[in-house]
Amino acid sequence: MSHKSYDYSIRKKLVYFFSVSAILALVISMTTTLVYSYLYEKKSMIRDSIKLAEVSGKNIAASLLFVDEKSCQNILKPIIYHDKNIRYIKVYDQDGSFFTSIGSDIGNKKNITQKIKLMQKNVLFTIDWNHIKIITSISYDNEVIGYLEVYVGTDSVKERMINQAIASLIIMMITSLLVLLLAIKLEKVFLKPIFELLNAMQQIRQKKKFNVNLVSSTKDEFGELFNEFNMMTNEIYKRDQILHAHHLDLELLVNTTNEKLKTTQNDLDKISILATIDSLTGLYNRRYIMERFDEMISDAIEQEKHIGVIMLDIDHFKMVNDTLGHQAGDEVLKEVSKILKENARDADEVGRIGGEEFLVLCKDSNIEAVKDVAERLRSKVEDKVIYYENDKTTQVKISLGIYSCVPDINLSKEVLIKIADDALYNAKETGRNKVAIGTIE
Repeated sequence: MSHKSYDYSIRKKLVYFFSVSAILALVISMTTTLVYSYLYEKKSMIRDSIKLAEVSGKNIAASLLFVDEKSCQNILKPIIYHDKNIRYIKVYDQDGSFFTSIGSDIGNKKNITQKIKLMQKNVLFTIDWNHIKIITSISYDNEVIGYLEVYVGTDSVKERMINQAIASLIIMMITSLLVLLLAIKLEKVFLKPIFELLNAMQQIRQKKKFNVNLVSSTKDEFGELFNEFNMMTNEIYKRDQILHAHHLDLELLVNTTNEKLKTTQNDLDKISILATIDSLTGLYNRRYIMERFDEMISDAIEQEKHIGVIMLDIDHFKMVNDTLGHQAGDEVLKEVSKILKENARDADEVGRIGGEEFLVLCKDSNIEAVKDVAERLRSKVEDKVIYYENDKTTQVKISLGIYSCVPDINLSKEVLIKIADDALYNAKETGRNKVAIGTIE
């Protein structure tokens, strides 16, 4: 079978991928090397030039002190003749006025009075692509007696950088050619089993026959792919034979299966809801609210944020049950739960943890925010008129214990609940119908 229609989509992309990856890696490597070399050479030249200026300054200190221009030039001549990068050296007196010079700029006798005012730590230098210019002070007995200006060319550095760039470019071109040849060879190795698999799939689609068997000559991932393909087609072939033998309508079978799956999913959804919700109040049950507590603690630790805990229960609830009856007690639980759910914030989690006890978890909330939530819940419950059998009414109040912190791995939900629960006990002991803030011992 001809594969011309697939050349651009697979073969050329594979070749392009290997080639572009290699070229990109080489360009990055070459650029990094050149930049590093440039910075290194620049640093070395500055260091060497400053050292040269300092040594030269020491050598001519006596000549400058005795205003001996000829002696000063004789000392500087070997230096400039020895190093071809040095274009000129100029000497100035302590006021920055020109004294003498040697080199290519010997005719320029400008003073440097303004420049020496900018000097820091006795050295001033400038650098660009073509030169390095250094001005350093000359001292005698710790007293500045003059200044030395050295002009150093960068031709040798530029020559080395250009040669290095040319060598890197040649290496990159040779390497890219080798990678291109290797990619052309590899695309045949990778694409042959893919086209074999494609041919088999086309035969199945055209002839509607699933008894196709592919044989792999390799023991790599392509071999495993062929084995899995053969197992899949054999399974389909067997099922097709069974369906035909029993005259089953495949479409009807699929539709029936889908309906059963939908029914099963709906049942699972209902079971899942029942497993997390308290049947009387509609709030989260104890098991689920504790699971959410663990998750919220983990999130707070990871994000380094506060988590707030509110423990509350209904004041004198046993008296409600004993005097008004259990039906009234259930209505009280339902109404209090409704108030908690409606007046907590969207990000808060509310659950009933047993009897008339409730737990509210406040995400990303410091103690002030938690207290605001708790006071709102307390106030709403206190103001609510609760109706029970035959339009009878009653009212209840709640006590709350709160705590907030940024938890760590050593602070479990049991510890946080204990702190809030102790605060709740304190609220009840000191008058009920109030909010008490917990503290960690």
